[in-house]
Amino acid sequence: MHSETITALSAKRLPRIQFPLKPLIVISCTLILIASWVVWQAKEQERNRLLSDLKSRADVLIWALEGSARSMMMQRSVVSPVPQELVEEVAKQPFIAYVAILDRNGIAVAHSFRDQLGMQLSIFSAFTPEAIALTSQGMLIENDEEQLYEVIKAFTPSSAHGGGSSGGMGGMRHGHMKQPDPATGFSIVVAMDAAPSLSEVAKHVWHYMLIVFLLVMATIGGVTLLFYMQSLSVSKQMLLDTQRLASQMFEKLPLGVFTTDAEGKVTLCNECGASLLALSPVAKHGVTVCGHPWFDWKGLVRSLDQGEAILDHEVEFTAETGKITAVSISASVMKQSDGSFSGYLFIVRDLIEVKKLQKQLRLNERLTALGDLSAGIAHELRNPLGTVKGYATFLFMKLKDNAPLQEKAGMMLTEVERLSRVVSDLLAMANPGKLQLEPGSLWPIVERVISLTEQEAASRGVQLISPPPPVDGDEYRAALDADKMIQALLNLTINAVQATERGGSVQVGIHRSVGTQDKGGSVVVSIADTGNGIPPEVLASIFTPYFTTKPSGTGLGLAIAHGIIEQHGGEISVSSKPGQGSVFSIRLPLTGEAAKEHP
Repeated sequence: MHSETITALSAKRLPRIQFPLKPLIVISCTLILIASWVVWQAKEQERNRLLSDLKSRADVLIWALEGSARSMMMQRSVVSPVPQELVEEVAKQPFIAYVAILDRNGIAVAHSFRDQLGMQLSIFSAFTPEAIALTSQGMLIENDEEQLYEVIKAFTPSSAHGGGSSGGMGGMRHGHMKQPDPATGFSIVVAMDAAPSLSEVAKHVWHYMLIVFLLVMATIGGVTLLFYMQSLSVSKQMLLDTQRLASQMFEKLPLGVFTTDAEGKVTLCNECGASLLALSPVAKHGVTVCGHPWFDWKGLVRSLDQGEAILDHEVEFTAETGKITAVSISASVMKQSDGSFSGYLFIVRDLIEVKKLQKQLRLNERLTALGDLSAGIAHELRNPLGTVKGYATFLFMKLKDNAPLQEKAGMMLTEVERLSRVVSDLLAMANPGKLQLEPGSLWPIVERVISLTEQEAASRGVQLISPPPPVDGDEYRAALDADKMIQALLNLTINAVQATERGGSVQVGIHRSVGTQDKGGSVVVSIADTGNGIPPEVLASIFTPYFTTKPSGTGLGLAIAHGIIEQHGGEISVSSKPGQGSVFSIRLPLTGEAAKEHP
Protein backbone atom coordinates (compact mmCIF):
# COMPACT_ATOMS: atom_id res chain seq x y z
CA MET A 1 0.00 0.00 0.00
CA HIS A 2 2.99 2.26 0.60
CA SER A 3 4.03 2.28 -3.07
CA GLU A 4 0.41 2.66 -4.22
CA THR A 5 -0.11 5.65 -1.97
CA ILE A 6 3.20 7.20 -3.06
CA THR A 7 2.16 6.77 -6.68
CA ALA A 8 -1.21 8.34 -5.95
CA LEU A 9 0.43 11.23 -4.13
CA SER A 10 2.78 11.99 -7.02
CA ALA A 11 1.04 14.83 -8.79
CA LYS A 12 3.45 14.88 -11.66
CA ARG A 13 1.88 13.07 -14.62
CA LEU A 14 4.09 10.98 -16.85
CA PRO A 15 4.44 12.51 -20.31
CA ARG A 16 2.82 10.51 -23.08
CA ILE A 17 5.28 8.96 -25.51
CA GLN A 18 4.15 9.53 -29.09
CA PHE A 19 4.39 6.62 -31.50
CA PRO A 20 6.59 7.60 -34.51
CA LEU A 21 3.88 6.95 -37.12
CA LYS A 22 5.42 8.98 -39.96
CA PRO A 23 8.87 7.33 -39.76
CA LEU A 24 7.17 3.94 -39.59
CA ILE A 25 5.11 4.74 -42.72
CA VAL A 26 8.28 5.78 -44.56
CA ILE A 27 10.05 2.59 -43.48
CA SER A 28 7.04 0.48 -44.48
CA CYS A 29 6.78 2.09 -47.93
CA THR A 30 10.51 1.64 -48.50
CA LEU A 31 10.32 -2.01 -47.49
CA ILE A 32 7.29 -2.56 -49.75
CA LEU A 33 9.11 -1.00 -52.72
CA ILE A 34 12.20 -3.10 -52.09
CA ALA A 35 10.07 -6.20 -51.62
CA SER A 36 8.18 -5.51 -54.87
CA TRP A 37 11.44 -5.14 -56.76
CA VAL A 38 12.77 -8.37 -55.23
CA VAL A 39 9.56 -10.25 -56.13
CA TRP A 40 9.64 -8.89 -59.68
CA GLN A 41 13.29 -9.92 -60.09
CA ALA A 42 12.51 -13.38 -58.70
CA LYS A 43 9.54 -13.68 -61.02
CA GLU A 44 11.59 -12.75 -64.07
CA GLN A 45 14.36 -15.16 -63.11
CA GLU A 46 11.90 -18.00 -62.56
CA ARG A 47 10.09 -17.17 -65.79
CA ASN A 48 13.32 -17.12 -67.79
CA ARG A 49 14.45 -20.37 -66.17
CA LEU A 50 11.20 -22.16 -67.09
CA LEU A 51 11.18 -20.76 -70.62
CA SER A 52 14.82 -21.83 -71.00
CA ASP A 53 13.77 -25.31 -69.87
CA LEU A 54 10.96 -25.35 -72.47
CA LYS A 55 13.40 -24.23 -75.15
CA SER A 56 15.84 -26.97 -74.17
CA ARG A 57 13.08 -29.55 -74.54
CA ALA A 58 12.10 -28.10 -77.90
CA ASP A 59 15.75 -28.16 -79.04
CA VAL A 60 15.98 -31.82 -78.14
CA LEU A 61 12.93 -32.59 -80.29
CA ILE A 62 14.28 -30.47 -83.13
CA TRP A 63 17.58 -32.31 -82.97
CA ALA A 64 15.71 -35.62 -82.95
CA LEU A 65 13.66 -34.61 -85.99
CA GLU A 66 16.83 -33.52 -87.76
CA GLY A 67 18.45 -36.85 -87.02
CA SER A 68 15.40 -38.75 -88.23
CA ALA A 69 15.32 -36.78 -91.44
CA ARG A 70 18.97 -37.36 -92.15
CA SER A 71 18.72 -41.05 -91.31
CA MET A 72 16.06 -41.43 -94.03
CA MET A 73 18.67 -40.22 -96.49
CA MET A 74 16.47 -38.10 -98.65
CA GLN A 75 18.04 -38.09 -102.16
CA ARG A 76 15.50 -36.35 -104.20
CA SER A 77 13.51 -33.21 -103.80
CA VAL A 78 10.51 -33.80 -101.59
CA VAL A 79 7.80 -31.63 -100.19
CA SER A 80 8.85 -32.18 -96.57
CA PRO A 81 12.06 -33.71 -95.19
CA VAL A 82 10.04 -35.21 -92.28
CA PRO A 83 6.98 -37.31 -92.99
CA GLN A 84 3.60 -36.07 -91.78
CA GLU A 85 3.14 -39.23 -89.73
CA LEU A 86 6.37 -38.63 -87.80
CA VAL A 87 5.38 -35.03 -87.09
CA GLU A 88 2.02 -36.17 -85.75
CA GLU A 89 3.62 -38.86 -83.65
CA VAL A 90 6.17 -36.48 -82.12
CA ALA A 91 3.40 -33.98 -81.30
CA LYS A 92 1.71 -36.56 -79.09
CA GLN A 93 4.39 -36.17 -76.42
CA PRO A 94 3.48 -34.27 -73.23
CA PHE A 95 3.82 -30.47 -73.13
CA ILE A 96 3.94 -30.31 -76.96
CA ALA A 97 1.21 -28.16 -78.52
CA TYR A 98 2.13 -28.82 -82.12
CA VAL A 99 5.05 -29.59 -84.47
CA ALA A 100 5.38 -28.15 -87.95
CA ILE A 101 7.80 -28.22 -90.89
CA LEU A 102 7.93 -24.95 -92.87
CA ASP A 103 9.38 -24.36 -96.31
CA ARG A 104 11.53 -21.34 -97.15
CA ASN A 105 8.37 -19.19 -97.41
CA GLY A 106 7.05 -20.17 -93.99
CA ILE A 107 4.31 -22.42 -95.42
CA ALA A 108 3.54 -25.49 -93.32
CA VAL A 109 4.47 -28.54 -95.42
CA ALA A 110 3.96 -30.83 -92.44
CA HIS A 111 1.90 -30.04 -89.36
CA SER A 112 0.59 -32.03 -86.43
CA PHE A 113 -2.76 -30.33 -87.11
CA ARG A 114 -3.60 -31.19 -90.69
CA ASP A 115 -5.93 -28.22 -91.05
CA GLN A 116 -2.85 -25.97 -90.75
CA LEU A 117 -1.13 -27.49 -93.80
CA GLY A 118 -0.43 -24.95 -96.49
CA MET A 119 -0.79 -22.00 -94.06
CA GLN A 120 1.97 -19.61 -93.14
CA LEU A 121 2.89 -19.54 -89.45
CA SER A 122 3.43 -16.18 -87.73
CA ILE A 123 6.62 -17.25 -85.98
CA PHE A 124 8.42 -17.46 -89.33
CA SER A 125 8.16 -13.72 -89.80
CA ALA A 126 9.25 -12.97 -86.21
CA PHE A 127 12.91 -13.87 -86.87
CA THR A 128 15.31 -13.30 -89.75
CA PRO A 129 16.45 -16.34 -91.79
CA GLU A 130 20.01 -15.69 -90.71
CA ALA A 131 19.04 -15.81 -87.01
CA ILE A 132 17.23 -19.15 -87.19
CA ALA A 133 20.02 -20.55 -89.40
CA LEU A 134 22.59 -20.09 -86.60
CA THR A 135 20.56 -21.32 -83.65
CA SER A 136 17.04 -22.02 -82.56
CA GLN A 137 14.89 -19.03 -81.59
CA GLY A 138 11.91 -19.01 -79.27
CA MET A 139 9.03 -16.69 -78.56
CA LEU A 140 6.16 -16.73 -76.04
CA ILE A 141 2.61 -16.46 -77.29
CA GLU A 142 0.08 -15.39 -74.63
CA ASN A 143 -3.58 -14.70 -75.28
CA ASP A 144 -6.95 -15.55 -73.83
CA GLU A 145 -7.10 -18.86 -75.65
CA GLU A 146 -3.63 -20.32 -75.26
CA GLN A 147 -0.15 -19.87 -73.83
CA LEU A 148 2.52 -21.29 -76.16
CA TYR A 149 6.27 -21.17 -76.37
CA GLU A 150 7.26 -21.62 -80.02
CA VAL A 151 10.80 -22.57 -81.05
CA ILE A 152 11.96 -22.40 -84.69
CA LYS A 153 15.20 -23.51 -86.30
CA ALA A 154 16.32 -23.68 -89.94
CA PHE A 155 17.07 -27.14 -91.30
CA THR A 156 18.52 -28.31 -94.71
CA PRO A 157 18.54 -32.04 -95.52
CA SER A 158 21.82 -33.57 -96.57
CA SER A 159 20.66 -34.10 -100.20
CA ALA A 160 20.40 -30.43 -100.69
CA HIS A 161 24.12 -30.14 -100.17
CA GLY A 162 25.56 -33.39 -101.49
CA GLY A 163 23.56 -34.17 -104.65
CA GLY A 164 23.18 -37.87 -103.91
CA SER A 165 23.27 -40.61 -101.47
CA SER A 166 27.00 -41.08 -101.51
CA GLY A 167 27.57 -37.42 -101.08
CA GLY A 168 25.25 -37.37 -98.12
CA MET A 169 26.85 -40.42 -96.60
CA GLY A 170 30.27 -39.08 -97.34
CA GLY A 171 29.43 -35.84 -95.71
CA MET A 172 28.13 -37.61 -92.62
CA ARG A 173 31.11 -39.99 -92.53
CA HIS A 174 33.60 -37.20 -92.66
CA GLY A 175 31.66 -35.01 -90.19
CA HIS A 176 31.19 -32.11 -92.60
CA MET A 177 27.58 -31.26 -91.91
CA LYS A 178 27.07 -27.89 -93.49
CA GLN A 179 25.13 -25.03 -92.02
CA PRO A 180 21.50 -25.05 -93.20
CA ASP A 181 20.72 -22.70 -95.99
CA PRO A 182 17.61 -20.66 -95.16
CA ALA A 183 17.08 -19.87 -98.82
CA THR A 184 16.83 -23.51 -99.91
CA GLY A 185 16.05 -25.42 -96.73
CA PHE A 186 13.22 -25.89 -94.31
CA SER A 187 12.41 -24.78 -90.76
CA ILE A 188 11.27 -26.93 -87.88
CA VAL A 189 8.81 -25.40 -85.40
CA VAL A 190 8.10 -27.01 -82.06
CA ALA A 191 5.39 -25.28 -79.91
CA MET A 192 5.47 -26.13 -76.23
CA ASP A 193 2.47 -25.72 -73.95
CA ALA A 194 3.64 -22.87 -71.60
CA ALA A 195 0.54 -22.80 -69.40
CA PRO A 196 1.86 -25.25 -66.75
CA SER A 197 5.20 -23.42 -66.62
CA LEU A 198 3.56 -20.01 -66.34
CA SER A 199 1.24 -21.41 -63.69
CA GLU A 200 4.31 -22.65 -61.82
CA VAL A 201 5.82 -19.17 -62.14
CA ALA A 202 2.63 -17.69 -60.67
CA LYS A 203 2.84 -20.14 -57.76
CA HIS A 204 6.43 -19.17 -57.15
CA VAL A 205 5.50 -15.49 -57.33
CA TRP A 206 2.78 -15.96 -54.74
CA HIS A 207 5.23 -17.93 -52.62
CA TYR A 208 7.80 -15.14 -52.88
CA MET A 209 5.16 -12.53 -52.15
CA LEU A 210 4.05 -14.44 -49.04
CA ILE A 211 7.63 -14.75 -47.81
CA VAL A 212 8.38 -11.10 -48.52
CA PHE A 213 5.10 -10.05 -46.90
CA LEU A 214 5.96 -12.03 -43.80
CA LEU A 215 9.45 -10.53 -43.76
CA VAL A 216 8.06 -7.00 -44.15
CA MET A 217 5.49 -7.57 -41.42
CA ALA A 218 8.16 -9.13 -39.20
CA THR A 219 10.39 -6.10 -39.78
CA ILE A 220 7.58 -3.65 -39.05
CA GLY A 221 6.53 -5.69 -36.03
CA GLY A 222 10.13 -5.84 -34.82
CA VAL A 223 10.55 -2.07 -35.18
CA THR A 224 7.24 -1.50 -33.41
CA LEU A 225 8.10 -3.99 -30.67
CA LEU A 226 11.54 -2.42 -30.26
CA PHE A 227 9.94 1.02 -29.93
CA TYR A 228 7.43 -0.17 -27.36
CA MET A 229 10.13 -2.01 -25.42
CA GLN A 230 12.24 1.14 -25.38
CA SER A 231 9.19 3.22 -24.49
CA LEU A 232 8.35 0.76 -21.73
CA SER A 233 11.88 1.02 -20.38
CA VAL A 234 11.75 4.82 -20.50
CA SER A 235 8.29 4.83 -18.90
CA LYS A 236 9.45 2.52 -16.12
CA GLN A 237 12.47 4.72 -15.46
CA MET A 238 10.31 7.84 -15.47
CA LEU A 239 7.84 6.16 -13.16
CA LEU A 240 10.64 5.15 -10.79
CA ASP A 241 12.05 8.68 -10.87
CA THR A 242 8.61 10.15 -10.23
CA GLN A 243 7.94 7.73 -7.37
CA ARG A 244 11.38 8.45 -5.93
CA LEU A 245 10.76 12.20 -6.17
CA ALA A 246 7.28 11.83 -4.67
CA SER A 247 8.68 9.66 -1.89
CA GLN A 248 11.38 12.20 -1.08
CA MET A 249 8.90 15.05 -1.19
CA PHE A 250 6.50 13.07 0.97
CA GLU A 251 9.15 12.20 3.56
CA LYS A 252 10.63 15.72 3.70
CA LEU A 253 7.27 17.53 3.61
CA PRO A 254 7.09 20.01 6.55
CA LEU A 255 3.63 18.66 7.31
CA GLY A 256 2.73 15.53 9.18
CA VAL A 257 1.01 13.20 6.70
CA PHE A 258 -0.10 9.72 7.69
CA THR A 259 -2.82 7.22 6.87
CA THR A 260 -4.57 4.62 8.99
CA ASP A 261 -6.80 1.65 8.37
CA ALA A 262 -10.26 1.16 9.84
CA GLU A 263 -8.75 -0.04 13.16
CA GLY A 264 -6.48 2.96 13.60
CA LYS A 265 -3.20 1.27 12.61
CA VAL A 266 -0.75 3.52 10.79
CA THR A 267 -0.21 2.32 7.21
CA LEU A 268 1.84 5.24 5.94
CA CYS A 269 3.62 8.05 7.78
CA ASN A 270 6.29 10.61 6.90
CA GLU A 271 9.07 11.90 9.14
CA CYS A 272 7.19 14.98 10.33
CA GLY A 273 4.11 12.93 11.14
CA ALA A 274 6.18 10.43 13.14
CA SER A 275 7.75 13.33 15.06
CA LEU A 276 4.40 14.96 15.85
CA LEU A 277 2.88 11.63 16.92
CA ALA A 278 6.05 10.68 18.84
CA LEU A 279 6.34 7.47 16.80
CA SER A 280 9.55 5.57 16.24
CA PRO A 281 10.95 6.28 12.75
CA VAL A 282 11.84 2.59 12.43
CA ALA A 283 8.57 1.05 13.66
CA LYS A 284 6.06 3.69 12.71
CA HIS A 285 3.98 1.44 10.44
CA GLY A 286 1.41 -0.79 12.07
CA VAL A 287 1.36 1.25 15.28
CA THR A 288 -2.15 2.12 16.46
CA VAL A 289 -3.10 5.71 17.26
CA CYS A 290 -6.46 4.93 18.84
CA GLY A 291 -5.36 5.85 22.35
CA HIS A 292 -2.94 8.65 21.48
CA PRO A 293 -2.73 11.31 24.23
CA TRP A 294 -3.65 14.31 22.09
CA PHE A 295 -4.67 12.83 18.73
CA ASP A 296 -8.36 12.02 19.07
CA TRP A 297 -8.50 9.43 16.29
CA LYS A 298 -11.88 8.03 17.32
CA GLY A 299 -13.53 11.44 17.44
CA LEU A 300 -12.07 12.47 14.08
CA VAL A 301 -13.10 9.19 12.44
CA ARG A 302 -16.58 9.51 13.89
CA SER A 303 -16.94 12.93 12.28
CA LEU A 304 -15.60 11.63 8.97
CA ASP A 305 -17.98 8.68 8.94
CA GLN A 306 -20.86 11.11 9.50
CA GLY A 307 -19.83 13.02 6.39
CA GLU A 308 -18.41 16.04 8.21
CA ALA A 309 -15.43 17.86 6.72
CA ILE A 310 -12.39 18.27 8.95
CA LEU A 311 -10.28 21.23 7.87
CA ASP A 312 -7.71 23.00 10.08
CA HIS A 313 -9.03 21.61 13.34
CA GLU A 314 -6.75 23.19 15.99
CA VAL A 315 -5.54 21.19 18.99
CA GLU A 316 -3.31 22.43 21.81
CA PHE A 317 -1.38 20.03 24.00
CA THR A 318 1.68 19.88 26.22
CA ALA A 319 4.56 17.98 24.67
CA GLU A 320 6.83 15.61 26.59
CA THR A 321 9.32 18.46 26.97
CA GLY A 322 6.68 20.49 28.79
CA LYS A 323 6.30 22.91 25.91
CA ILE A 324 2.79 23.91 24.88
CA THR A 325 2.30 23.01 21.25
CA ALA A 326 -0.52 23.75 18.83
CA VAL A 327 -1.31 21.78 15.68
CA SER A 328 -3.87 21.96 12.90
CA ILE A 329 -5.51 18.72 11.75
CA SER A 330 -7.20 18.09 8.40
CA ALA A 331 -8.63 14.68 7.56
CA SER A 332 -10.50 12.86 4.83
CA VAL A 333 -11.64 9.36 3.85
CA MET A 334 -9.60 7.57 1.17
CA LYS A 335 -11.40 5.48 -1.41
CA GLN A 336 -10.21 3.17 -4.15
CA SER A 337 -11.09 3.50 -7.82
CA ASP A 338 -14.19 1.34 -7.36
CA GLY A 339 -15.42 3.54 -4.51
CA SER A 340 -14.64 1.08 -1.73
CA PHE A 341 -13.11 2.20 1.55
CA SER A 342 -9.30 2.37 1.60
CA GLY A 343 -8.42 4.18 4.83
CA TYR A 344 -8.20 7.58 6.51
CA LEU A 345 -5.81 10.37 5.57
CA PHE A 346 -4.63 12.88 8.17
CA ILE A 347 -2.57 16.02 7.63
CA VAL A 348 -1.14 17.61 10.77
CA ARG A 349 0.51 21.02 10.63
CA ASP A 350 2.62 22.45 13.42
CA LEU A 351 1.26 25.89 14.33
CA ILE A 352 4.16 27.02 16.53
CA GLU A 353 5.65 29.30 13.89
CA VAL A 354 2.19 30.44 12.82
CA LYS A 355 1.32 31.28 16.40
CA LYS A 356 4.59 33.16 16.76
CA LEU A 357 3.87 35.16 13.63
CA GLN A 358 0.33 35.85 14.77
CA LYS A 359 1.60 36.92 18.15
CA GLN A 360 4.24 39.10 16.56
CA LEU A 361 1.66 40.62 14.25
CA ARG A 362 -0.66 41.45 17.14
CA LEU A 363 2.24 42.90 19.08
CA ASN A 364 3.31 45.02 16.12
CA GLU A 365 -0.23 46.25 15.67
CA ARG A 366 -0.41 47.20 19.35
CA LEU A 367 2.99 48.84 19.18
CA THR A 368 1.98 50.82 16.14
CA ALA A 369 -1.26 51.96 17.72
CA LEU A 370 0.38 52.76 21.04
CA GLY A 371 3.25 54.45 19.28
CA ASP A 372 0.92 56.79 17.48
CA LEU A 373 -0.97 57.45 20.72
CA SER A 374 2.25 57.90 22.66
CA ALA A 375 3.65 60.34 20.15
CA GLY A 376 0.57 62.49 20.43
CA ILE A 377 0.54 62.38 24.24
CA ALA A 378 4.27 63.05 24.50
CA HIS A 379 4.06 66.11 22.30
CA GLU A 380 1.12 67.40 24.32
CA LEU A 381 2.90 66.82 27.66
CA ARG A 382 6.36 68.10 26.78
CA ASN A 383 5.54 71.83 26.79
CA PRO A 384 3.48 71.82 30.04
CA LEU A 385 6.19 69.68 31.71
CA GLY A 386 8.78 72.26 30.77
CA THR A 387 6.74 74.97 32.39
CA VAL A 388 6.10 72.93 35.54
CA LYS A 389 9.79 72.03 35.76
CA GLY A 390 10.73 75.68 35.48
CA TYR A 391 8.40 76.75 38.29
CA ALA A 392 9.46 73.80 40.45
CA THR A 393 13.10 74.77 40.02
CA PHE A 394 12.24 78.42 40.84
CA LEU A 395 10.36 77.41 44.00
CA PHE A 396 13.19 75.09 45.07
CA MET A 397 15.66 77.97 44.84
CA LYS A 398 13.34 80.50 46.54
CA LEU A 399 12.54 78.27 49.51
CA LYS A 400 16.09 77.87 50.76
CA ASP A 401 15.16 79.27 54.13
CA ASN A 402 12.06 77.09 54.51
CA ALA A 403 13.29 73.50 54.59
CA PRO A 404 9.91 71.74 54.71
CA LEU A 405 8.58 73.69 51.73
CA GLN A 406 11.86 73.26 49.83
CA GLU A 407 11.57 69.52 50.39
CA LYS A 408 8.10 69.58 48.86
CA ALA A 409 9.42 71.57 45.92
CA GLY A 410 12.27 69.03 45.51
CA MET A 411 9.77 66.16 45.43
CA MET A 412 7.82 68.03 42.76
CA LEU A 413 10.99 68.52 40.73
CA THR A 414 11.92 64.81 41.03
CA GLU A 415 8.51 63.69 39.83
CA VAL A 416 8.60 66.14 36.94
CA GLU A 417 11.98 64.81 35.86
CA ARG A 418 10.65 61.22 36.09
CA LEU A 419 7.66 62.20 34.01
CA SER A 420 9.99 63.87 31.51
CA ARG A 421 11.95 60.62 31.16
CA VAL A 422 8.69 58.78 30.53
CA VAL A 423 7.82 61.29 27.80
CA SER A 424 11.29 60.82 26.27
CA ASP A 425 10.78 57.05 26.28
CA LEU A 426 7.39 57.51 24.66
CA LEU A 427 8.92 59.59 21.87
CA ALA A 428 11.76 57.09 21.46
CA MET A 429 9.29 54.25 21.06
CA ALA A 430 6.94 56.18 18.77
CA ASN A 431 9.68 57.54 16.56
CA PRO A 432 12.79 55.39 16.96
CA GLY A 433 14.43 56.98 13.96
CA LYS A 434 16.54 55.33 11.30
CA LEU A 435 19.45 53.26 12.57
CA GLN A 436 22.99 53.93 11.39
CA LEU A 437 24.04 50.35 10.74
CA GLU A 438 27.73 49.67 10.26
CA PRO A 439 29.66 46.38 10.31
CA GLY A 440 31.24 45.85 13.69
CA SER A 441 31.90 43.34 16.41
CA LEU A 442 29.27 42.79 19.08
CA TRP A 443 31.87 41.88 21.69
CA PRO A 444 32.90 45.50 22.61
CA ILE A 445 29.20 46.39 23.05
CA VAL A 446 28.71 43.46 25.41
CA GLU A 447 31.80 44.58 27.38
CA ARG A 448 30.45 48.12 27.57
CA VAL A 449 27.02 46.97 28.82
CA ILE A 450 28.65 44.79 31.50
CA SER A 451 30.80 47.66 32.74
CA LEU A 452 27.75 49.96 32.93
CA THR A 453 25.77 47.36 34.89
CA GLU A 454 28.45 46.28 37.36
CA GLN A 455 27.68 49.04 39.86
CA GLU A 456 23.93 48.31 39.80
CA ALA A 457 24.56 44.58 40.32
CA ALA A 458 27.03 45.20 43.16
CA SER A 459 24.60 47.51 44.96
CA ARG A 460 21.91 44.82 44.87
CA GLY A 461 24.23 41.98 45.91
CA VAL A 462 23.88 40.21 42.55
CA GLN A 463 26.84 38.47 40.89
CA LEU A 464 27.31 39.58 37.27
CA ILE A 465 29.06 36.83 35.28
CA SER A 466 30.82 37.95 32.11
CA PRO A 467 31.54 35.70 29.12
CA PRO A 468 35.18 34.74 28.46
CA PRO A 469 36.87 37.06 25.96
CA PRO A 470 37.03 35.58 22.44
CA VAL A 471 40.27 34.74 20.65
CA ASP A 472 39.12 36.87 17.73
CA GLY A 473 36.42 39.47 18.36
CA ASP A 474 35.73 39.74 14.62
CA GLU A 475 33.97 36.38 14.70
CA TYR A 476 30.98 38.25 16.21
CA ARG A 477 30.70 40.83 13.42
CA ALA A 478 27.23 42.06 12.54
CA ALA A 479 25.51 45.16 11.12
CA LEU A 480 25.13 47.35 14.23
CA ASP A 481 24.04 50.74 15.47
CA ALA A 482 26.28 50.72 18.53
CA ASP A 483 24.35 53.29 20.62
CA LYS A 484 20.96 51.68 20.03
CA MET A 485 22.32 48.19 20.65
CA ILE A 486 23.88 49.34 23.95
CA GLN A 487 20.51 50.80 24.93
CA ALA A 488 18.70 47.50 24.16
CA LEU A 489 21.22 45.26 25.93
CA LEU A 490 21.44 47.65 28.87
CA ASN A 491 17.65 47.55 29.35
CA LEU A 492 17.66 43.74 29.32
CA THR A 493 20.66 43.42 31.65
CA ILE A 494 19.34 45.94 34.20
CA ASN A 495 15.93 44.20 34.14
CA ALA A 496 17.67 40.88 34.81
CA VAL A 497 19.64 42.40 37.75
CA GLN A 498 16.50 43.98 39.17
CA ALA A 499 14.58 40.68 38.85
CA THR A 500 17.28 38.75 40.77
CA GLU A 501 17.26 38.57 44.52
CA ARG A 502 20.35 39.26 46.63
CA GLY A 503 22.80 36.41 46.38
CA GLY A 504 21.65 35.43 42.92
CA SER A 505 23.51 35.82 39.64
CA VAL A 506 23.08 37.19 36.13
CA GLN A 507 25.16 35.52 33.41
CA VAL A 508 25.82 37.19 30.07
CA GLY A 509 26.91 34.91 27.21
CA ILE A 510 27.80 35.29 23.54
CA HIS A 511 28.30 32.63 20.89
CA ARG A 512 27.77 31.86 17.21
CA SER A 513 24.95 29.61 16.02
CA VAL A 514 24.97 27.09 13.19
CA GLY A 515 23.50 28.31 9.92
CA THR A 516 21.89 26.46 7.01
CA GLN A 517 22.75 26.18 3.31
CA ASP A 518 20.47 29.07 2.33
CA LYS A 519 20.89 31.13 5.50
CA GLY A 520 24.11 32.22 7.16
CA GLY A 521 24.94 31.87 10.82
CA SER A 522 24.16 34.34 13.56
CA VAL A 523 25.63 35.73 16.75
CA VAL A 524 23.57 35.13 19.89
CA VAL A 525 23.74 37.15 23.11
CA SER A 526 22.02 35.53 26.11
CA ILE A 527 21.18 37.14 29.45
CA ALA A 528 20.19 34.55 32.10
CA ASP A 529 19.12 35.36 35.64
CA THR A 530 18.32 33.25 38.69
CA GLY A 531 15.25 35.22 39.68
CA ASN A 532 11.73 33.99 40.31
CA GLY A 533 10.96 33.64 36.60
CA ILE A 534 7.98 34.88 34.65
CA PRO A 535 4.55 33.25 35.00
CA PRO A 536 3.14 31.78 31.75
CA GLU A 537 0.17 34.16 31.79
CA VAL A 538 2.58 37.13 31.93
CA LEU A 539 5.18 35.81 29.49
CA ALA A 540 3.01 36.54 26.43
CA SER A 541 2.73 40.27 27.30
CA ILE A 542 6.20 41.27 28.45
CA PHE A 543 7.02 43.12 25.19
CA THR A 544 3.73 45.02 25.21
CA PRO A 545 4.22 48.75 25.94
CA TYR A 546 3.18 49.92 29.43
CA PHE A 547 2.94 46.33 30.66
CA THR A 548 5.06 45.95 33.79
CA THR A 549 5.11 44.07 37.06
CA LYS A 550 7.36 46.63 38.79
CA PRO A 551 5.71 49.15 41.10
CA SER A 552 7.72 52.04 39.63
CA GLY A 553 8.25 50.73 36.10
CA THR A 554 6.97 52.36 32.92
CA GLY A 555 6.60 49.16 30.89
CA LEU A 556 8.57 50.62 27.99
CA GLY A 557 12.06 49.18 28.47
CA LEU A 558 11.42 45.75 26.94
CA ALA A 559 9.20 47.21 24.21
CA ILE A 560 11.98 49.63 23.18
CA ALA A 561 14.57 46.82 23.26
CA HIS A 562 12.28 44.64 21.13
CA GLY A 563 11.94 47.40 18.54
CA ILE A 564 15.71 48.01 18.38
CA ILE A 565 16.50 44.32 17.86
CA GLU A 566 13.89 44.06 15.09
CA GLN A 567 15.36 47.14 13.34
CA HIS A 568 18.69 45.30 13.31
CA GLY A 569 17.02 42.40 11.46
CA GLY A 570 17.36 40.19 14.50
CA GLU A 571 15.12 38.27 16.85
CA ILE A 572 14.55 38.43 20.59
CA SER A 573 13.07 35.54 22.53
CA VAL A 574 12.57 34.59 26.15
CA SER A 575 12.23 31.31 28.00
CA SER A 576 11.26 31.20 31.65
CA LYS A 577 9.96 28.85 34.30
CA PRO A 578 8.57 30.07 37.61
CA GLY A 579 11.15 29.69 40.35
CA GLN A 580 13.99 28.89 37.91
CA GLY A 581 14.76 32.27 36.37
CA SER A 582 14.56 33.61 32.84
CA VAL A 583 16.78 33.66 29.75
CA PHE A 584 16.55 36.44 27.15
CA SER A 585 18.24 35.62 23.82
CA ILE A 586 19.10 38.12 21.10
CA ARG A 587 19.99 36.73 17.67
CA LEU A 588 21.64 38.93 15.01
CA PRO A 589 22.73 37.77 11.52
CA LEU A 590 26.47 37.58 10.89
CA THR A 591 27.95 39.74 8.15
CA GLY A 592 31.13 39.92 6.11
CA GLU A 593 33.86 37.34 6.56
CA ALA A 594 32.29 36.11 9.78
CA ALA A 595 29.29 34.82 7.82
CA LYS A 596 31.48 33.32 5.05
CA GLU A 597 33.67 31.47 7.53
CA HIS A 598 30.68 30.13 9.39
CA PRO A 599 30.12 26.40 8.72
